[in-house]
Amino acid sequence: MLSRLFTADEYADEYSAARRSVHVVSDRYIDPSLSDLAGRLVNSINSQISTFRSIIERLELIDEGTAPEPQMETSESRALRLLATIGDNTKNTDAPVFVAQLAPGLGLSEQQVNDAWQYLTDKNLIRTYNLRFTARLNAHGVDVFETAKQSPNQPAPGFGPVTYNTINIHHMEGSSIQQAGSHSTQAQSATYGQQDFDDLKRSRFIRTEL
Repeated sequence: MLSRLFTADEYADEYSAARRSVHVVSDRYIDPSLSDLAGRLVNSINSQISTFRSIIERLELIDEGTAPEPQMETSESRALRLLATIGDNTKNTDAPVFVAQLAPGLGLSEQQVNDAWQYLTDKNLIRTYNLRFTARLNAHGVDVFETAKQSPNQPAPGFGPVTYNTINIHHMEGSSIQQAGSHSTQAQSATYGQQDFDDLKRSRFIRTEL
């Protein structure tokens, strides 16, 4: 769990080292009593709890009162992201794309993507068709799109800045990638395995018995 919450394995390794084995080598020759096993388990749990508290105390936490307020994405920012996505999806074909199909990938609702389509239409950046909410870039839209890609830190004509990132992944297990702009907010979820739940149940049982 700790290895998924932090970018380095320092805390995860420290916590793992705090675990004490319930069974030891000498158990091969002498059967330990239930009391001995329970004592080892209690020592392991106490060591893990102490280590976990130490990790928490060393973390640099952000004061809730000073956390910046999340900023809402503007209509023009959504429109520019839609422009780029339309460009990527139609660059190798003459067929238009239904913008509603692009909404999930953009993290937008159908209404938001339709509004962005209307914004691009009003700006004369896309070619529209008889079927409403279909589009491909026109010449002006291609120019804006290419300009934005070549100079991501410079506002495109009529838009704010947009950033394009390329990530090459050769091998990755049990990790996640998040991308965002300078004013974006991000959320991360942690997945707990069966071992995590077993440790929690074991800790609650031992503390109840004590």
